[in-house]
Amino acid sequence: MINRCAAKHAPVDWTELDLYTTAEPCPMCQSAIEWTGIATVYFGTSIPFLQQLGFRQIDIRAEEVARRTPFRNTKVIGGILEQECNALFEEAQRSGI
Repeated sequence: MINRCAAKHAPVDWTELDLYTTAEPCPMCQSAIEWTGIATVYFGTSIPFLQQLGFRQIDIRAEEVARRTPFRNTKVIGGILEQECNALFEEAQRSGI
């Protein structure tokens, strides 16, 4: 998604953008977010919830990646529509997706 946005909107100032996602970004995704300079990340489902459902997740939270990135000041805000997002992942688990 980030690559497509960058290709389509090359001169964009990423520090003016926010990202909304159903699940908390994994460490790799949060690192990509840090490198782009996206200002704020909003997510619904947390990594611990995904782990409880049996989804394989690296046990490093997005907030920790953001905190340990000294050249950015990214805000990470979780719990946005959390119940609705959790229900999507519970259904995916039941469906075997």
